[in-house]
Amino acid sequence: MSTYSPYMDYNAMLWTPATTLDSYRQAFDADGVLTLKLQWPCFYDDSETTCYSLIWHIPQSMVTIEIASNQTATPDDFVVEGFPRHEFVTKELPTHDYAEPLHDSRAVDDIDEIIDWYDRVLGVSPTATREGADSSVTVVFAYPSSSKMGHDANIQYVYRPATGSKSQGTSTSWLQSYWNSVSDKYMTNMTSMWPIWGDNHLSLFDGADDASIDAVIERLDASGDTLYHPFLGVENGENGPDGVS
Repeated sequence: MSTYSPYMDYNAMLWTPATTLDSYRQAFDADGVLTLKLQWPCFYDDSETTCYSLIWHIPQSMVTIEIASNQTATPDDFVVEGFPRHEFVTKELPTHDYAEPLHDSRAVDDIDEIIDWYDRVLGVSPTATREGADSSVTVVFAYPSSSKMGHDANIQYVYRPATGSKSQGTSTSWLQSYWNSVSDKYMTNMTSMWPIWGDNHLSLFDGADDASIDAVIERLDASGDTLYHPFLGVENGENGPDGVS
């Protein structure tokens, strides 16, 4: 695997403990798992600190995983990418002895629509908006996590000019259009059909008063947005109002 695909913008990134990236790479190589090896500046304002990552795809699935570190014994084996692949909001790298989530990334067809939706429905502004290679644009929303984790959990959306045909299903733009058309057809109200693509979703918790489920639903209804379903779930093993999503 030597070429980056826009479909890799759909990925979950994890930070690996010190010295372990090479161990993962050796295990993948031994099992014949194809990986894309990238090196990139860890920070936008510091080109001296380099991060390294491995990207792989689980066959017959939509799951793409990227693990990152700032250490490797073989830096020359990693393809140079000129822009950071993660926004370290605190300007510090994780130091824990176990793997940590960094971000969930999604490819999108219109960055402005994403920014507008987060502002209008969730009342959240981007933490950063970055321009990258090939006229790509990445917008990042950072959500505070636990003190034990020590850094924010990011959601990032990546726009790239279409590189395939929408009509033939060869681009991420086509995929988004397909998902939206399915939702428009079947998710007509909060009790209508839940499409299987709905399982490909993010889960957020925001304890702010104006971010309650009722407030979010009110904003969705006010904007005529029917593409949502309320669920009564389980949190920490107990049913209750905190389990509503």
